[in-house]
Amino acid sequence: MSWIEPVTYETAPQAVKDYLDKNGHENLTRSRKIAWQLKNYIVYDAVEENAWRMDAEVQRLVGKRYGDLLEYTIASLSHSEICTEYYTKCLINQGIHPDNPDYDEKDKVVIAFATAVVQNNGQIPENVRADLHKNFNEEQIAVLAGMAVACCGDILYERIFDLK
Repeated sequence: MSWIEPVTYETAPQAVKDYLDKNGHENLTRSRKIAWQLKNYIVYDAVEENAWRMDAEVQRLVGKRYGDLLEYTIASLSHSEICTEYYTKCLINQGIHPDNPDYDEKDKVVIAFATAVVQNNGQIPENVRADLHKNFNEEQIAVLAGMAVACCGDILYERIFDLK
């Protein structure tokens, strides 16, 4: 249970009301954590909207499959109920079953990278770096790293406020 109250339209700061008036009040319930992020529009933009922009860039440059595998792995290893549930559904919708995976080489490289991000506090072992270079160009690697940072930040926000 969170130790701060979620925002409602009535309790929202004016910048948040302006955002909701422009983009739709359903944004308050788009995910289980947005009502806490919208305590302040800049917080929401930095944590949630930037993550969506990164996700779009990963899909454009690397592919949805690899972005979702990255985020699922980070979420599950970080014990994020909200993100693990969401990315499990994303993977299943692509025919990937996390409990019974059939991963190819690139999948395994993305999973090894995401695992190193979580378990090694971002220190990526040389063998994982080499595998990334064999399977992705440097722009793609930079985008995967940016998505990992966005995902970890999002999960940290969940933890700070005990969001489940």
